Parts: sequence; structure tokens; C-alpha cells
Amino acid sequence: MPAHTLSGTCLEQLVRIATPLLRAAQRQCPREGPGRLPDYEDWQVALLIVIAVLNRRKSKSAQYRFLHERRAALKPWLHLQDFPARSTYFLRYRQAHRLFQQAIGLQGAKALAEKVPEGTASVLGGWHGHAPLRDHVAVTRLASFRAHGHATARDHATRRERRHRN
Repeated sequence: MPAHTLSGTCLEQLVRIATPLLRAAQRQCPREGPGRLPDYEDWQVALLIVIAVLNRRKSKSAQYRFLHERRAALKPWLHLQDFPARSTYFLRYRQAHRLFQQAIGLQGAKALAEKVPEGTASVLGGWHGHAPLRDHVAVTRLASFRAHGHATARDHATRRERRHRN
């Protein structure tokens, strides 16, 4: 099975590609803190979001309506017993970004390891050939790195230069 796609790929194939990436991303950034475990895993909610976005639903409400109308067809893909309630979908939607960041990093690393040509589409990366793939992955990783409160060597150098100017 190919690990990368171009436009025109069927939704089922995109779901097959995205599912292991999102599961791996969830394993790398597990839930922390007190409370009971949720009824739906993070990768399942993230995959619902991916499906809705790939079907060009822009608002959360439009996405949920689209998914809810097709819940019978989606349950087997997501291994769900019940479909998430609207409130659950909206609450978990806000937390999905960390999973997407991790999945994009995993997909980018996989593409680099396989030496995929520049401009190749990635199911989660939203990649359309605007810049070289390695730059896209570097920017994604840098954003993730900074989002977790880490500073890069370049950040430290910039701070030193500012101190010396004053």
C-alpha cells in the first residue's frame, strides 16, 4: 500500500493511510492527568476530523452534520460501537491539534526516509508543493518544538544578540 497520495485518491484509501499515523501519534503523546478514560480514543476523533475536512466541510457544525449523517458507514472504519455526541466531538476537536502535529511529523519523517520527491502530497500534511518537503517538515517540527516551550539554538542566538545591542 502506498504511504503517500496525490489528489484524486479515494477516501477509503486516505483513511487507511491516516489511521496508523494517528494511532502512532497517539502512542507518542498519550493522555495525562486525572479522570476517567474517554469513551473514544483521540485518534478516532482526529480521524473523524480528517474525514470531514477531506470532504470540504469547513465549520465544526458542518463537519459534525456530515459525519453524523454517515455514521453507519464510518463506524466500521473507526472501530466504534457508538458515534460521539455533538458535545463530545466539539470538546475533543480543540485537543486534536497536538495529535495532528505529531502525525504530520511522523509522515514527514517517513517521507524523508523514503526519499519521496519534493511536491508529493501527504494525507495529513496538506502538502501541495509550495516549498521543498524537507522545509515543510522542518517548519512543522520547529512549531511543535516551540509549542512545547523549548527554545532552539537560533532562539538563544537571537536573545544574545538583543542583549549585546542594549
